[in-house]
Amino acid sequence: MNNTISVIKNIRTAERGAAMVTVILISVLLITASVAMLIALGANSRNTTDILAETKAYYAAESGLQSTINVLRNNGTVNYAAAATDPDLSTWLPYNWPTTGAANRVVVGQDPAAYTPNLGSAYFINVTDPDNMAASLTFYTTGVFLTGGTISANGRTIYYPSDTASPRTEITFTDAANTVHTFSGNPPLGSFSIVNIGTGVTIPTSVALKFRIDYRLTAPRSGVRSMWGSITQASSTSPKVVRFQTQDYNLLGSHIELCSAPTGGPGCSDVTFDLGSTPSTLYANITPLVPYRLKVLSTGYGPHGALKRLEAIVQKNLFDGLGAPAATTMIGPSTPPPGGLPFYFAPGTSNGVTYSGGDCSSSTGCVPSFGVTDPANLAYINAHPPSGNPAQMQPPPQLLGGDLPAWQQSPQALDALVDQLRNTAQNSGRYFGSGSRISNPGSFDTGTGITFCEGSCQVSGDGGGILVVTGMLTNLGGFSFKGLIIVTGEEGWDRNGGGNGQVIGNVVIAPYNRMPYVPENLYPTFLSPRYGISGGGGSDVIYGDIASTIDNTSAVSDLVGGVAEK
Repeated sequence: MNNTISVIKNIRTAERGAAMVTVILISVLLITASVAMLIALGANSRNTTDILAETKAYYAAESGLQSTINVLRNNGTVNYAAAATDPDLSTWLPYNWPTTGAANRVVVGQDPAAYTPNLGSAYFINVTDPDNMAASLTFYTTGVFLTGGTISANGRTIYYPSDTASPRTEITFTDAANTVHTFSGNPPLGSFSIVNIGTGVTIPTSVALKFRIDYRLTAPRSGVRSMWGSITQASSTSPKVVRFQTQDYNLLGSHIELCSAPTGGPGCSDVTFDLGSTPSTLYANITPLVPYRLKVLSTGYGPHGALKRLEAIVQKNLFDGLGAPAATTMIGPSTPPPGGLPFYFAPGTSNGVTYSGGDCSSSTGCVPSFGVTDPANLAYINAHPPSGNPAQMQPPPQLLGGDLPAWQQSPQALDALVDQLRNTAQNSGRYFGSGSRISNPGSFDTGTGITFCEGSCQVSGDGGGILVVTGMLTNLGGFSFKGLIIVTGEEGWDRNGGGNGQVIGNVVIAPYNRMPYVPENLYPTFLSPRYGISGGGGSDVIYGDIASTIDNTSAVSDLVGGVAEK
């Protein structure tokens, strides 16, 4: 028995080394597993921290974009041209870090003095003009004579008294060829030349040879601005003189000032030409276009070096800077389609009713009091001025052509804009059904707001911004409005009792929606426009630059065209 116990003790003693090795191996495995778990936990913690840091950087970049839009939309001292020359918008954005020296970040959500790049969030903005408007522009001109004598087939030459008379006088306008203008000096817009057949003739004081020069912009954007003028002669011993309706024109933010020399300006003397033996060249001092969109790159900084960049295109407004070319634009033919309403124009019988295209002597220039697209309509308007007095609609009505902006050149283009304005009004709570009586649509004082009437509406009081009516617009009493009015219903605009109201801005009567209007009954071409006023009083329609109206109506301005992570 004792021998057996002794043997067992000897065996257990021999196993002690193996047990120790086993314990050590198991301990090593446990330690290895523990280390692996700790490493995994640390890696996961770092990943979580990195994701949080990148999220904060992304939110900081978003904050930068929103701050930029707020500045463009709500700060009256900034425009797109100024923004493009101040890329970080430091004039308007509160850059506040570093707190000493030149600040290059806007700190988000904390005191800039407590900000550190390793823990806080901030952003930096860079704004550029993707179209590089300030570099150059390209244009050419086309001139045509309108009335006063016999006009050549291409419109460039007028013969007085006719092309077969002898003696006679021939006056020709030569267009300016395609010109790239880099804003150095004054480029030519064309020239006038005169030829006398026989002894030539005197133009009677009762006759004016009227012409139009179209300045046609082709790059970096497209647009047309028409310049009207006339040639008259005071007496048989006086020269034949070329005069322009105004010296100043604006197109897409570019100021075009007529000049008589290739240098000088801005501030050229008013241009008149005494036609003589050598051609008289017309020049212009032309400034760059104002950008209609900006590329905004917002860099967001998060903790631990996290960085996110967001890029967006911000568009100036739905109209792309193209306004109406007349105080009141009436688009459409004199002859209606079958079953349609005829052209109608009743400008009022009161001597207190006036229609003005602005102050032609001002630096902003002027436009026609009425612009139409049909020669018969123009003839009727000229023959039926308010109260029988042409002086109550100045500058004189004109036939519009290429200077119509793209959104007025077809019902389809205008309807696309109307659809956008409808959606905007619906989202703004300013959408009204047919038969509504609307008071004070928008703000007259600021010229802002958007109001949309689906069908026919009666509108009274004072208002401003943009008013769209897809049926008949009827005003009651002394309606005043500052901004843009668009009427697309075939019954047009009825100003019932003018009172002492003033409409300042642009009116566009461009019917293509036929009765009963709701649901829409769209015609493929424009219908005959209609406008009438009863009563009168001291009612006025006065041209005003609607750029500020549109730019300050947040629902249709500074539109973000898309955001991409770079």
